[in-house]
Order: sequence, then structure tokens, then C-alpha cells
Amino acid sequence: MSIPGFKGETSVYQNHYYYEQNRVFRTFVPNEIKIKCTCSGAQNRTNKLYFEHPEIILPILESRKEKALRDVEGLCRLFAKFGVPREAKILDLSCGIGRHSVPLSQAGYQVVGYDLSPLFLERAKELAKQKDGGSKLNKIRFYQGDSRHAARVLFGKGETAFDVIISMSASIGYFGEEEDLRMFKELLSLVSPKCMLVIETDNRDQLFRTFNPSEYYTMIFAGNEFEVHRIFRLNIENSFMEEEWKLYKKMQDNRMKLMYSLPTTLRVYSLHELKKIIETAGWSYREAYSILDTLKSFTFKSDGMILIAQRPF
Repeated sequence: MSIPGFKGETSVYQNHYYYEQNRVFRTFVPNEIKIKCTCSGAQNRTNKLYFEHPEIILPILESRKEKALRDVEGLCRLFAKFGVPREAKILDLSCGIGRHSVPLSQAGYQVVGYDLSPLFLERAKELAKQKDGGSKLNKIRFYQGDSRHAARVLFGKGETAFDVIISMSASIGYFGEEEDLRMFKELLSLVSPKCMLVIETDNRDQLFRTFNPSEYYTMIFAGNEFEVHRIFRLNIENSFMEEEWKLYKKMQDNRMKLMYSLPTTLRVYSLHELKKIIETAGWSYREAYSILDTLKSFTFKSDGMILIAQRPF
């Protein structure tokens, strides 16, 4: 793994600042880290982005921590509605930096976080330590692995009987419909009776109407300034969003030097498409919302989509 300014093997965190659209984010960037890549050649470009270069996504995750707190308030109301007890066991699939895992643990739930990125998991553990009042947060268990193999990995670790599985922040679709279907089908092997499934992702129908083809933000670490450019293209023939991440480093003469470019693809879903995948996988669809913190009903104009399903009784 090659990250500008990263060296050594010890995970030591220092304070740095990130800037996005004239807003400033205080975050923690690994000053020294070395990650051994275990990805096989068969794994796709998405794994290359999230496993080998997660540092360019970190500012986005850090900027969304306040939203995650509101999400958790909505999740707790949903759990109460569906009779999920406060001490329930929750799997945060693709948990990232623990934005939802940590406050859910603070609320009294038993939480297991699972993510592909070792860097994100290190940050999640740091976040748990920062918020730890001395008891509950030490119980969070984090595991590293590909989401497609989550059922096998967690079963092997003895992590079963989940009462809730959450998949937040558009974490599905990177490997296409067949892989999503297989993953949700295999996750049934980990759940308790009446397990609740919560999926938060983008609404394809509204995304196509309000599509923004590009965005960028700047970030500073190890004394260097970088720009991250994201270029999007929507393929209307197959509903894939094709994205390219470009990292530029600001040189001493103020030129921006391209460090690397990483393409990814993401299958975006309409509600009826995702509902079909979930039901084909063996789950029972229950309802859908557009905003988690207010539990606003879903419409075709909703930017986001929160699908609720359960294991069949």
C-alpha cells in the first residue's frame, strides 16, 4: 500500500484537518501505518479502492458522523416498532469508521462491526475508545473482510444469532445484483428468528433525475495538500453508476500532480428492484422510508431509500 506521508508499522493517530465545500472537518489520519494486502487478483476495482486506498474516502466518512447520530435515533425508533429489545445483537455490515456501531453500542445494543478496510476499522476502534465510558463500548467486536464473504467469516468466528443487520450509506451494489442476492441469502445463516434487516442506499429513480456528474474536495495530511476528484457517469442501460476517483497532490510550484486514478462501478436500485432481490434471497419485505431520522415515508422522489425486511416467521 502506498499512501503519501505514511510509513512504518505502528498505528499512531495525529490530528489533521479536511476541507470539503468550504467546511472544515477535524479527523484522525494514520501518521504511520502498514497494511498487508490479502486481496486476490480476482477481486475487483472496488476492493482496490476500499482496501488499498481508503484514505481518500476517510474525509467523507468523517464528515457524516453527525448524520449518523440522527440515523441511530431513527434506528432505535424502528427497533422499538418491530419489537427489537435494547440488548439485541446487531451486525453493522460495512461499518466503516464505526459511525453507527459506536452510538448503537452506547445505546445498549450488542454490536459487531464488519468492514473490508483495515484503516476504517482502526479508526472505528479509536472512536470507540474515545466514546468509551468504561464499559459498553469495550464489547464492540470488529472484523475485517469482504462483505460478500461476511456470512462465512462471521460464522467461523462464532458470531451468529443476530437480531438486526444494518447496511448503511449505500454499501451494496458494488459487485452487481447477483452478488448482492447471494450475500443477503447467505446472511440468513447468521440470524435469529424474526431478525430485522435495514438497508440504506440511494434511490435510482431520483438519482437519475438529479444527477451531478462530478465533485471534489481537498484534504491535508503529513504536511501535504491533496485534491480528490470524483467523476460520475450513469449508465441508463444497466443502472450502474460508473465512478472514477482521482487523487492529485499539490506540488511546491502549485501544480497538481496526479498520484493515481481508480475506477469503480455501483449498481443503483429502484425500490421494486431491491425488494425483489431481498425477497428472492429469502427475506420478507416490510416497508420503506426516505429519511431515517424522521422515518418519512418513501416516494419515487426520495433521494435516499431505507428498506426494512425481516426473516420469515
